[in-house]
Amino acid sequence: MKLGLIVPALLLVGACAPARGANSPDRQNARAAILTVAKAVSVADEVCASTARTRSNAQLAKSCKDAYDVARPALFAAESGVDAWENGQRHNVACSAIDAANALRNIGDALIQAGVSLPAVLTDALLLSRGLGEVCHGG
Repeated sequence: MKLGLIVPALLLVGACAPARGANSPDRQNARAAILTVAKAVSVADEVCASTARTRSNAQLAKSCKDAYDVARPALFAAESGVDAWENGQRHNVACSAIDAANALRNIGDALIQAGVSLPAVLTDALLLSRGLGEVCHGG
């Protein structure tokens, strides 16, 4: 297990804590987690589209498109939350990051069902997202 990836996710718990300033480690860790998930969504989308085209698999293309359509706005919302860190939006960062990670998980599941090995960035982001589970619902 990659503890270095889980630590930033666990630090998103700080999203429910009192503000520590725009340059706080909590904000920086939240941004790092979001960027990791965003990169994974981008890579997963490329792999999924390529695989769907190569195999003429319309169901795979639809599954990935549907998940991407959830992940993209969730990532924008999470990014906006990080940008609005001082304005009481920290809790929304965790909730949006969870939505994006769940959509990423759906893309990963579709790829696995299609027999595709998951890229490392996708598995890393999925490991990272495990630490997000209680942040949104607990705060």
